[in-house]
Amino acid sequence: LSLAGAYWRGDEKRNQLVRVYGITFPKKKMLDEYLALLEEAKKRDHRKLGKEMELFAFSANVGQGLPLWLPKGAALRDRLEQFLRKIQKKYGYIPLEVQEVVSKKTGIPTAEIYGVVTFYSFFSLKPKGKYVIGICLGTACYVKNSQMVLDKFHEKLGIQSGETTEDGLFTIEAIRCIGACALAPAMSINGKVYPKVTPDQVERIIDEYRQKENIDA
Repeated sequence: LSLAGAYWRGDEKRNQLVRVYGITFPKKKMLDEYLALLEEAKKRDHRKLGKEMELFAFSANVGQGLPLWLPKGAALRDRLEQFLRKIQKKYGYIPLEVQEVVSKKTGIPTAEIYGVVTFYSFFSLKPKGKYVIGICLGTACYVKNSQMVLDKFHEKLGIQSGETTEDGLFTIEAIRCIGACALAPAMSINGKVYPKVTPDQVERIIDEYRQKENIDA
């Protein structure tokens, strides 16, 4: 556990707000690594390093020189996500071997990188097809039978969610939300949103992209 405090709007005469932070680890080894990092951190000038690495900023409105911390090193995490996006865009996926290389280059634990890659649907551990079909299973879409749409894609393409067709054309993904609740049930293909999709439309949508490939060929 750790404590953090701040004064209201720079008024040091008012009571200080105190927050208690806690963190848990699934393995003792990870806890030991974390405690070792804390001991190493005590030897460093946090104010200087934190400002240089943009982990926090200073504000005249919050105490006298008290830093405003970005949660959980948000600046570094954002840089990591942007770096991973470049890898995903260039190669189409980010396997564990690549994550280990990124870990060695950046000093960020592989577990942290893996957590980012598996959290965001944009990233993939395996190569994706040319056309990524995302079926929204968010509440608004699910109650309007988006699961039936997903099942139809499974049937017509002969693959399950997270898999890619043998010809490398299609990948199916079950998405938590695509931000098109008013168009439910919605789906997307490479970012193009299809509104109010029904199972009867699935075969036509697939044929549309197959025909496009034949024309381009």
